[in-house]
Amino acid sequence: MSAYNIAVVFSEEKKFSGYPLKFDGLNLIRFNSLSQLLDSSAVNIDVVGILGSDEKNEALIVCQAIRENESLKNVPIIVAVPDGESVDAIALFEAGCSDILSVKMDQKEITHRVTKLVVNKIAEDMLKKSADDARKVVLNVMTESSNLGNTVHFLVDSNFCDNVDELGMLLFQVLKIYNIQCSVQMRSIYGVKNMEATGIEKELESRLLSELHTRGRFVEFGKRCVVNFGQVSLLIKNMPLEDKEHCTLIKDSVSSLVQGVDSRLKALDAQRALEVERDVMNKLIGRLREVMEDVDGRYQQVMRNSADLVEDMSSRMDESVLFLDLTQEQESTIEKIMGDGVTGINKLFSEGVNIDGAFRALVNQVSSVFDMSDGQPSAKQLLEFAKKM
Repeated sequence: MSAYNIAVVFSEEKKFSGYPLKFDGLNLIRFNSLSQLLDSSAVNIDVVGILGSDEKNEALIVCQAIRENESLKNVPIIVAVPDGESVDAIALFEAGCSDILSVKMDQKEITHRVTKLVVNKIAEDMLKKSADDARKVVLNVMTESSNLGNTVHFLVDSNFCDNVDELGMLLFQVLKIYNIQCSVQMRSIYGVKNMEATGIEKELESRLLSELHTRGRFVEFGKRCVVNFGQVSLLIKNMPLEDKEHCTLIKDSVSSLVQGVDSRLKALDAQRALEVERDVMNKLIGRLREVMEDVDGRYQQVMRNSADLVEDMSSRMDESVLFLDLTQEQESTIEKIMGDGVTGINKLFSEGVNIDGAFRALVNQVSSVFDMSDGQPSAKQLLEFAKKM
């Protein structure tokens, strides 16, 4: 094991001249003044020893100065006083002194007490490091839990967004937590929406997002970073490059948020597509109803005209038979032909009325399901309609 470095400061050099500065296991480094010790930041010091009496409170002043030094404030301090002299121990301990020794003590005792201080200091440093590491882990867990909670809340709240404007403003509200300035582009199948936190589009940012949305998941340049996923791109303008861990945290969290926006945007597109399809269906049903009414009127008129024409032909044929000098058998044959024609046309007219009624019933049934005034058809209505088809 290497020797411990003990910095020795002489506050009263005359009294301690000739004092042996050799101890087994200890490497004593002599400093002739306090300022020389405080300027020695390059030397690794395990313990500081102050050689001086309580005269003029020199030891107390040196101890306080060492405790105010950033590189030495946690190093154990030993005050060594001449044999037979007294010191204000309470004042020294309050000033940060770790132990008080007499210069006439046995060297083994001095070595033991100095070594004990160093070992305790090492143990305290290890304990402090373990506590710091544990605290850091806890803080990381708490931060990750908080970020996860924010993401979950965003995903839940995004389901209540009815359009891309609401979705974009909700995203910017969550991004405030990370203290970053962003621009977002949402590429719906019905149009592209570019937004800032104010809700207003900026031309340069919009153009940048349009050009970089196919360049990969993350596109970084300077303090700017573009996060792409699906139909959504997010531009972060002020990435904290000086803190790599924070940058990684922001990327992970923002990436999850962008995926959530993309998922909701696809759902909004699907919802809009259904609304368009339903609107087209309703217009088609309305147009079909108009065509059906027109066809029905024309069909009824044609059937009536056909029936009138056949009846007129039959009547005129009956009148003509009187002047044609036909035999009774011939007249009966002609009358039978004309009678069968009238009967047939009436039968066709009846069948046409049935066909027209079935077609009208189908159109009315479709209208009752998809009528806009009744809102969106329920799943139960659609299932019942499918069974009847």
